Amino acid sequence: MYPTLLHLGPVTIYSYGFFLSIAYLLATYVFWREGKKQGYQEEKLIDFSVIALVAAIFGGRLLYSLLNLNIFTADPIKVLFFWEGGFAYFGSFVAVMLAGSFLIRKWRWSFLQIADIGSLAVLVAIIVGKIGSFLSGNDYGSLTSLPWGVSSVFLEGSRHPVQLYEALFNLVLLIILYKFYKSNISRVGQLRSGAVFFYFLFFNNLGRLVLESFRGDSSYLGPFRFASLFSFAVALLALVVIYFYQFRNLSGDIRTISKYVLGIKLRLRIPLPKRKVNQ
Repeated sequence: MYPTLLHLGPVTIYSYGFFLSIAYLLATYVFWREGKKQGYQEEKLIDFSVIALVAAIFGGRLLYSLLNLNIFTADPIKVLFFWEGGFAYFGSFVAVMLAGSFLIRKWRWSFLQIADIGSLAVLVAIIVGKIGSFLSGNDYGSLTSLPWGVSSVFLEGSRHPVQLYEALFNLVLLIILYKFYKSNISRVGQLRSGAVFFYFLFFNNLGRLVLESFRGDSSYLGPFRFASLFSFAVALLALVVIYFYQFRNLSGDIRTISKYVLGIKLRLRIPLPKRKVNQ
């Protein structure tokens, strides 16, 4: 692992900070390009990206610090050294959603359309950012005896390169969702805006739920991994939204379940009261 890329005199360039910068620039380009195609103002797209970056850094660092107070007890000022790594993805996610929702409402944009575009940008940022995490040794994996395990001077034993697992998974997801996004645009009216966003929420968090078992630096809430709980909740919510938003209807499903599982058929229609006949 290479936590420090190079030294330029008194300036030190860290792997994590460098790839974090590249991740932001590439994500901003994707967001700007696709947003411009949909008719959004270029200046506001850039403003949105900058505010989202600030929110992501603040939210991610804040939640990471709260979940790992023991790390900063001796030297609290290090909470501000975000370029050295240490972010909670879900803190960034919530902060960006809040800041983005405020801007979208203020500028009267379409939330679901921006969410679709933002999903692609976020995936690009995750892929590049995870490479930086791997090089710097952040978000390290659990111990393994597999031949592709990696070693670090900061950790004992051979570890799962879980950062690369996540990068590869999100790369595949990006390719699939981008194709889906392009087909969505070419068939206006057949698929609603927001489909890409909800699929992103479901599959991204499902992947995080699985890959969390390979992490060696997880934060816990009681006996449960915090990331696993959050991922499960978001994935389940996204699945429910996808199901009712795009595919099925509740009353039809209840009738089917009652008929084939419970052996009875429920009538969901509420009978109207009979009219009284005037004598």
